[in-house]
Amino acid sequence: SAIASDSTASPPPSHPASFKGKTSELSRQKSSLQNSALQIIKGNTHRGIDQAALSSKTTLTADEPTLQELAQEWINKLFEFSTLYAVAKPRALLLRGQFYMINGQASQAVKHLRRSELAAKKLHMHYDAALALYELGKHAPTASEATKCLQDALDKFKDAGAAYDVVRCAQQLAHRGGYLDGSLKESFIAAASQRDDDTRRTNLKRDSNEPDDETDPQLEPSSSLAARTSG
Repeated sequence: SAIASDSTASPPPSHPASFKGKTSELSRQKSSLQNSALQIIKGNTHRGIDQAALSSKTTLTADEPTLQELAQEWINKLFEFSTLYAVAKPRALLLRGQFYMINGQASQAVKHLRRSELAAKKLHMHYDAALALYELGKHAPTASEATKCLQDALDKFKDAGAAYDVVRCAQQLAHRGGYLDGSLKESFIAAASQRDDDTRRTNLKRDSNEPDDETDPQLEPSSSLAARTSG
């Protein structure tokens, strides 16, 4: 009967308000985690733990325990975020690898950098794969291995249209004993020329008081800044 079937039905949650509260808390945690992870990806965390610091070749010395704790905290948050959004995993592995490298743990660093490259390839994230290859090339033990990694990274940076990365990767390739063939030289020159053109356009916009939301004031040449301030 209908009454019998009702009696065997699962009872409603005994504490619906408590359940709703937990759901809301999880949503807030997810939102907070997402914001923190996005700050790391953009490299502009308010605590100053960014990719520029992690990319440094020098070992952390001043306030080292605090800096390391903060770096670990932010990288861990990015790993947590990657469990929700897989696209964050290559960058999380990259940052962890860089962190190990500047702390003298080369084997762990290489392990995480290779995992970063593989994760990026799996997700067809060619730019992130290039970032991992670039780091592997910088720290490769032999010139031949460095050249291979850096040339692979350079190709991917070119395909992504990343002019700045093309320039720094080509410089690193030359530094590690590699060479630039004709096509790579053309790419290097074109990327440098594009960077100069972008700088000139930025300066022209500033001189004419035109707003430019995409401009980073830190990229302004010191000569231009001195000319404006002296006036």
